[in-house]
Amino acid sequence: MNIYFGQDRTFCFSTIDEINLYLKIPILEGYSIIHYSSELGKNYTEQDFNLLQTNSQLMGVSTVPITYPLEDIAYKTYLSLLELTQDWNLCRIGNYVPYINDESNVGFSYVLCAN
Repeated sequence: MNIYFGQDRTFCFSTIDEINLYLKIPILEGYSIIHYSSELGKNYTEQDFNLLQTNSQLMGVSTVPITYPLEDIAYKTYLSLLELTQDWNLCRIGNYVPYINDESNVGFSYVLCAN
């Protein structure tokens, strides 16, 4: 899995070999790319999440369009997340909702990491 910060827009591009998440958020601490190796795992898609699973970790990304009210899509996304991770111990959940205080039709992303 590769996470690219400082992009023009937020989107996810997944192949059989890797997940690439492009984020329209500032570069943090000077790192524009974060890489998580998928050599020992498998990539797959389930419930609108692109997932990377190893024996000890599950990481994934869900990028969905914003629909109003936000509560509905947030509820659906978190419910899917909890269903996907029911046999895992959640370690970290990150989410990003660009322009959360503005009315907009851009997408938002949920990034999960469980082990």
